[in-house]
Amino acid sequence: MKLSCSQTELKKTLAFLMRGTRSKDIVPLELSLVGDQLTLSCTDGTLYARATIPCVGKKDGVVRVDGTFFTTCIKSLPGKVITIGGEKRLRLAHGKRIRHIPVLSDDYAVVIPKVNDTLEIKFDMDDLINGMSVVKPSIGEDKDRIILSNFYFCAELNAVIACDGLSSAFYMLDKELGTSFTLPVSVMDTLKAMTKLNVKTVTIRGALDSWVEIDGGDYIIRAATIAGTYPADALIAMSNTIPNQPNGTVGYLPKAEWLSVLRLAQDYATQAAKQSLSEMLTIRMLDDNIQFSMQVTNVGELNDILPAKIIGPPTEIGVHPMLLLRALSGCPINETDDSLSISVWNPARPYMMQSEGWMYLAAPMVGPAAAASQAQEKAARLRESEPEPPPWDDSDGDF
Repeated sequence: MKLSCSQTELKKTLAFLMRGTRSKDIVPLELSLVGDQLTLSCTDGTLYARATIPCVGKKDGVVRVDGTFFTTCIKSLPGKVITIGGEKRLRLAHGKRIRHIPVLSDDYAVVIPKVNDTLEIKFDMDDLINGMSVVKPSIGEDKDRIILSNFYFCAELNAVIACDGLSSAFYMLDKELGTSFTLPVSVMDTLKAMTKLNVKTVTIRGALDSWVEIDGGDYIIRAATIAGTYPADALIAMSNTIPNQPNGTVGYLPKAEWLSVLRLAQDYATQAAKQSLSEMLTIRMLDDNIQFSMQVTNVGELNDILPAKIIGPPTEIGVHPMLLLRALSGCPINETDDSLSISVWNPARPYMMQSEGWMYLAAPMVGPAAAASQAQEKAARLRESEPEPPPWDDSDGDF
């Protein structure tokens, strides 16, 4: 193999290829030269990425190197043009500055995963990344439940869904999906790298429980999806955690006011965490205002009362300000109405935040009052479920 190419183009391509890798061991990077096209590909077992860049080819060939070491050497070379050549050792050079790196054996061949052809749908790149970003706060981080670390694109709802067990979020897409599929959370960084390479649209191919390909022309990703019950879990979480009760209360506040209070509450929560105290922010919805309160020993008290539109009886709920702030920061709002609504049915049950095309459900932080109420409800349900004792029978005359 022998070629020369732009260092700038090669560095940008390597940033795209190596960003998705997660392994600390050798990451095989395959370089394949045909004519004036250099194709680079790598995989870490769960994410395969391929890119093609123009070059001046002198001798066709295929070599494999450690991608991390290759990237380090390319970055260390100055100048606009780099020459690459060799078979047993790869020679990287710019003028008199030369690097030699070892070539990997055939044992490190980059295997191209096969993609199911049941799905083919084109996305605007910005719309795809935006939809995933909006629901990302509800992506699971529990390594023992890796199935929740995926974005679920639901064909029934034409929405992207995330669920981590404590919260759920969905965002309606302006597109007919046709077939449901999942994308792992690790894909997001690689997609963002593709946008820096001026990729405007991508085509997604594949199907649920198989490899999924994201085709951006010269830049391609193939991601392994995980088989499991995540889609069903997400849909159940989105439907069954909304209590169908007529006495719910809904409050409306502009997004800017929500964020203003939550950013301050986040600082209080940070101080509370340092003292191992409760990080709960209490939200009380009264007749025509919403009251936010939080008290931290040796720090102070947050107490904001904001005028708001309230529908329903007075109520209150405890929330985790850091998690709610993260969820609300990227949520979309209607251009004609910048309000976000909060719906509360029970202080011990999930609450719901909503704007146009977006919904966020989360478990509350339960204070003493809510805990007592929840215990009373549970006891009442248990009493109702207990069978009636049989009628007293003293026909044998023992008593």
